[in-house]
Amino acid sequence: MSPLQLISDDYGRSLIFSGVRITAAPEDQAPFPFAAVALEEDTNLLMSARAEICAPVESFGKLVEDMASFEPMKPGTVVAQSGSPVRLLAIIHDIEQSPTWKEAWIEQALLAVLKETDRRRLSSLCMPVLGSLHGGILVTRFASLLRLALEQRRPKRLRRIWALVPEEDTDLILDAFR
Repeated sequence: MSPLQLISDDYGRSLIFSGVRITAAPEDQAPFPFAAVALEEDTNLLMSARAEICAPVESFGKLVEDMASFEPMKPGTVVAQSGSPVRLLAIIHDIEQSPTWKEAWIEQALLAVLKETDRRRLSSLCMPVLGSLHGGILVTRFASLLRLALEQRRPKRLRRIWALVPEEDTDLILDAFR
């Protein structure tokens, strides 16, 4: 083996688990370009809604009709929004409940995210700690849930996951996979 093969640009923040390279890095240190990003979302899709105020395109009656017929999303599922990167909205919050999130929903959503990456034949994913932005999940518990999801559903095409965490949490994420 050449000595140059030992040189890595991930500064020890990366490992391979279930055939997937998991790299833990903060937001300002993207380790690679990614095809999709998983994001926290609620059953009414309010967290991803744009916060701009504009005149409605539809009539008032049509807006009321749409609101009355709206069915909330099921917790633990994923809504995919096309684009670059693909946005995988992980439905892990129900704002009508307290607390708004459940660990079981995060576990189900992680499996759904992996299923969607396979369905779309995606090879790279940016994965923030789902449940930490608007919930109270610990980084270590999330890492354990991600590990469990990768064990239960070995991705067919997914080769890289960027575990998006603050610098001080990089080791916490990777320790769950060692």
